[in-house]
Amino acid sequence: MFKQGFYLFIYLQINLLKNQIVILNKKKQMLQQKNNFENIKEFLSSSLASHQSITINCPSKISNEDFQDLSSALSKCCELITLNLYLGNKKNISDHIQNLFQNLVNCHNLQNLHVFLWNNEIGIKAISELGICIQNFQAIKNLSLYLDNNSICDQGAKNLGDSIAKCKNLTNLTLSVAYNQITEQCPFNLCSPLANCQNLSTLLITFDGNSIGDEGMLGLASAIQNLVNLLDFLLDVGGNAIEDFGINALCQSLTNCAKLSNLTFYLESNMIEASCEQNFCSILNSLIHIKTLKIYLDGCVINEEGAYQLGSALSKFMNLQDLQLSLRLNQINANGALRFSSALKRNQRLQSLFIELTQNQLNDELDLVLMRQFQKMIRLVQQQLLI
Repeated sequence: MFKQGFYLFIYLQINLLKNQIVILNKKKQMLQQKNNFENIKEFLSSSLASHQSITINCPSKISNEDFQDLSSALSKCCELITLNLYLGNKKNISDHIQNLFQNLVNCHNLQNLHVFLWNNEIGIKAISELGICIQNFQAIKNLSLYLDNNSICDQGAKNLGDSIAKCKNLTNLTLSVAYNQITEQCPFNLCSPLANCQNLSTLLITFDGNSIGDEGMLGLASAIQNLVNLLDFLLDVGGNAIEDFGINALCQSLTNCAKLSNLTFYLESNMIEASCEQNFCSILNSLIHIKTLKIYLDGCVINEEGAYQLGSALSKFMNLQDLQLSLRLNQINANGALRFSSALKRNQRLQSLFIELTQNQLNDELDLVLMRQFQKMIRLVQQQLLI
């Protein structure tokens, strides 16, 4: 009896010890697998050599010593494949950027790099140094650079474009340079070298809040027409004093990108006349693989006739499945909205539809009338209408 009790005690103790070991191993594993850091000291004490994917969200106030420690620690992440680095809204970090990215040279496997550097007073020198570092990442496939509200200017953008073009394996690129004192020369200088990136299939560019005008759009058009393997393209040029000529030139250049499937335009607060909407949609009709189209034309002085022409042109997209169209803050009256919906409903291939017509010359009763119009689109399974 005593022996049985003794053996039971030993058995329970062994199981308890096993459970404690399992719990400790799980805690160790969780610590090793942690990949999201908001505290630099926590990152420094992590298993640097084993990291493959990390996100570092630096605190709003970061000392020079912390920056140096961060740079040194990143150099030890030799197995790193994905890095998300949030350094936005921090002053006086320009001098540290070169050192930080130079320390990533040991990350030979780095394929995904997403850097957030908005509102940092970064100028031509710092952005050029950033570009020099990026061109050394030959394995890079996905690159995102958010550089809004800095002072990179035209020359900085050109240097950055030349450097990115040396990343031969690049497939997805996001460049956001909103509010950066760039002019009409920048779009061509920044995007023209990208023709060397033959594998580039996704391109997202933000120029809003600058002054590129029609000349800038012509330069962009000249550059984009060479990116023949593009599948997804997003362009944000809101508030850039662009007129019909620039918009039509860009759309004409996109006809060279015959593989395009998803297309997004942010064209709000530009000087677009009524005939332009029809023209650029008619040009884009030749892109027979377009399935998703998103166009934002808020505050573009579109009237009744312009709305009708736009609806008529959109009805002719052969394979369009998802349409999102924002026409806020225009001059569309009730008759214009009805003519628009009557024209658009001829597109019987649409499956998802989002239309925003708020802050026009419309009344609430029009909502039901338009909804009935769109319900006649036989394949439509999802719709949202804002008036």
